Amino acid sequence: MTNIGKIEPGISLTINGKTVAYPVPILMWHQIANGTVEGVPFTITFCPLCNATIVFNRQLNREVLDCGTTGKLFNSDLVMWDQQTKSC
Repeated sequence: MTNIGKIEPGISLTINGKTVAYPVPILMWHQIANGTVEGVPFTITFCPLCNATIVFNRQLNREVLDCGTTGKLFNSDLVMWDQQTKSC
């Protein structure tokens, strides 16, 4: 199966001239994607309730965090956690 000619909305990120893109239908299902571009670890979050996205660096004090979603909402916002510290 091919997606040639199929146009879908996506979220793109460019770091040091290199661009990656994530299709919105995939982000609607998973809500969080962890990735690395040009050595920079990042997380993309997507809220299907308000159609908004946030991209941020997921490195903290030289440790790279693996972010995920709890599946819960607080004030209609996604509640995240990271696997390393188990914190929200």
